[in-house]
Amino acid sequence: MRNYKWRYFSVLCIGLAFILRIFRVGEYPVSLYIDEVAIGYNAHSIVETGRDEWGIPFPTYFRSFDDYKLPLYIYLVAASELVVGKTPLAVRLPSVLAGTATVLVVLMLFPSLGVKKKTTLIAGLLLATLPWHIHFSRGGFEATLGLFLTTWGILLLVKHVVESVIPAKATSDVAKAGIQVIKMNGSRIKCGMTEYLLPFLLLVLSLYSYHSQRIITPLLVLVVLIIYRRSLTRQVLRRFLLPSFLCFILLIPYLLYTFSPQGLARASSETFLADVRVRPDNLFSQKPILAAEHFLRGYVSNFSPITLFFTGDGNGRHGVREIGQLYLWQLPLLLLGVIHTLRHSREGGNPRNFNLLMLFWLLIAPLPAALVRPNPHALRTLPMLIPIIYFIALGLSRITFYVSRITYVKTLVFCFMLFVICYMLLSYLHIYYVHYPRRTEPDWNGGQKETVEYILSKKKDYKEVWITRDFVEGYIFFAYYGDILAQLENIVFLPTKYPLSYEKGILFLAPSGSFAPGKLLTTIHDKSNNPIFDLWEL
Repeated sequence: MRNYKWRYFSVLCIGLAFILRIFRVGEYPVSLYIDEVAIGYNAHSIVETGRDEWGIPFPTYFRSFDDYKLPLYIYLVAASELVVGKTPLAVRLPSVLAGTATVLVVLMLFPSLGVKKKTTLIAGLLLATLPWHIHFSRGGFEATLGLFLTTWGILLLVKHVVESVIPAKATSDVAKAGIQVIKMNGSRIKCGMTEYLLPFLLLVLSLYSYHSQRIITPLLVLVVLIIYRRSLTRQVLRRFLLPSFLCFILLIPYLLYTFSPQGLARASSETFLADVRVRPDNLFSQKPILAAEHFLRGYVSNFSPITLFFTGDGNGRHGVREIGQLYLWQLPLLLLGVIHTLRHSREGGNPRNFNLLMLFWLLIAPLPAALVRPNPHALRTLPMLIPIIYFIALGLSRITFYVSRITYVKTLVFCFMLFVICYMLLSYLHIYYVHYPRRTEPDWNGGQKETVEYILSKKKDYKEVWITRDFVEGYIFFAYYGDILAQLENIVFLPTKYPLSYEKGILFLAPSGSFAPGKLLTTIHDKSNNPIFDLWEL
């Protein structure tokens, strides 16, 4: 493919990815769900006071609901709020940009690792239009940022390691492939310490972005070191020293946090071991055996064709449900790409080492999800996307290779695939913008903003406001939509669904359809007109 065509199609692909992720992102999904609200408020608090909601100045982790969120995404939202204000767009903009940038990383780095430009362009187009990636790039999900940083860091690290062992006679070919030649010394192209600093820094930042990266990033680095061990000469390893030392310093707060009770809180509360039940009358129900069984069942469930291609993982925030995380037409291409990789150590310009990296990447990606519950889990397995789109692109490239000698068949196949891609993408967008908001608004905490606005407009007329337990973590919605926590001064959050006794002069927020001894003022509906809460004057 000629360079000008490559640049033209790459720009179109990145532009398409950005449009699909930014278009009306403040309105779709229809509401900010509870974690987005917590992120938005803590970011706003950092901007206004330099402290989080608990009064801790510039924390390295955010306590929030005692789930201890990692800091990087929140600080990026704080920067976003400085530009666009305290809006849903500000909460979701870092995810939009990270999702778009991941497409850019694939397009820029795959060719420098030996992947053909045609295969790379297909992979970039697949990632740009994939429901799995579009969906999470349009919400305030830290996992999208983690995927971007891990992908950029790993591919850039591999690129620099590969550059270090390229023969001198290949310099011109390398330059044509888009690899920057740093310095020639003998028969090797040398990448200095500063060139290795960027991938090391990206990988460290990924650890501060999302909890799953705590497992995925170190394992991928280990896989890279094993697969490319012949390229790791003493000179290369010496260039690791300074970046490794600087990154270790940056990792000290992270390491102190990870092995603290706060750092283990989320994993402890959601560990798969909580589902392990030992039966003393059964030899095969000993806890280690059952734990291994539960782990393997959860791990394998993330590869389920039903989940991947038909229904998604069942969580309304993780997909539109009417289609899977991938398009069904991609299933045979995925299988073809994996089979081709397993059968050929080097084929079509794709180096064996890179193929091995993609295979191990695919196997490593579900590990964090398998260690906790529930499973399958589309968000925690988001890193599976990179090897999946590579194998699908490889499979499609093989098909086009087989038919390339027959002109009319090649044109027919191209037109058919273009029609299928456009049709499935438009079908997904129709579901996403028309059907999905009405069906899953409760998953996105629809109606919470309207509830807060109504109560804040009425609370001055009552002695106290009592809030049902069904308004989960309701204080954060009041803090975000009401600007300041001080507005909670006469608001009581009940530990139960209904109060144990009733008093006069109370505004009571009750579950929808309930009864209270007083006057029903109004029923709060979400944007799809589903009843959410009843407001009673006691």
